[in-house]
Amino acid sequence: MPVMDAVGDDLDLEAPDALRFERRRSEREPQYQKGTLEIASVFGWPKLIPVEVVDVSHEGLGVFCQEALPAGVAFTFYLDGSTHPSMRGHIARCTDAGNGYHIGLCCSDLLAA
Repeated sequence: MPVMDAVGDDLDLEAPDALRFERRRSEREPQYQKGTLEIASVFGWPKLIPVEVVDVSHEGLGVFCQEALPAGVAFTFYLDGSTHPSMRGHIARCTDAGNGYHIGLCCSDLLAA
């Protein structure tokens, strides 16, 4: 049954598939840097994945890459040009962007060189 306004016009309202809300505790700041994620391959040795950092917060990073990565996997992140890791944590989410994947990285350790 259509929803009508006070005048009787059809409002054509659609219910959203899911409620979207912001779960982050800190603001994200846009950023553009290139880096590399190191994750364990299915064979146990390190797999290196090039990424582009798109935003940064106190809790983690938002990156873009060409490969889907499973949530929960541990990572080490390196900024391009550095041989020292910048952070460690786990992959929080992976969303298909059509031309690649947006990956949410949750930081557990910030590392200093």
